[in-house]
Amino acid sequence: MVDGRPKGKQYRELYVPRGDPQQDGECFRRRLLALLESNDIPTLTHLYLQTLFTRLGIPEQYLSQQVQKAPIERLLSFITVIYEHLQERAQEYTQNHYGRSERNDALRLFIPHIAEILAQERMAYEIDDQGGIHPLMDAEFQRNRQSTLKSLSSSRYANVHHSFEAAFKRLTVANFDTKAAIRDVF
Repeated sequence: MVDGRPKGKQYRELYVPRGDPQQDGECFRRRLLALLESNDIPTLTHLYLQTLFTRLGIPEQYLSQQVQKAPIERLLSFITVIYEHLQERAQEYTQNHYGRSERNDALRLFIPHIAEILAQERMAYEIDDQGGIHPLMDAEFQRNRQSTLKSLSSSRYANVHHSFEAAFKRLTVANFDTKAAIRDVF
């Protein structure tokens, strides 16, 4: 064995070209379903998950069909709704001192599981510490964007600021329009 090679990493993490992040993916959906069906998050029952899906306007079906067929924006919203549910359940049981550790463990483990799935499947999203899903952007892009916005803050540049914001919004929606974004920037 040659020293200097990273140890304990998956082959695809080390040697498969990263490529662009995906907006949607079959493997992402399968892994999300596997997480929801596992015992890692004990407070999530199939019946309650189906109720949460219905709350988002997704027709009631079996959980696997919902995860496979739901539009990606609804599926990502579903992740946030699950986290909110876990928070409510953890607070409810903390007040009653019943099942406290199990409920808090489910809440504590959910975000790292989702973050891992999003990263490993190279999805174009990231999860925040409150369960919200956001478009994935690197730190350097965010710094450049913030410094540009700061320099456009005076009233003299109000129209430029508006066009810059419009261009950014066009790049962060699911069906982004790069041509219109470039026009907005120029």
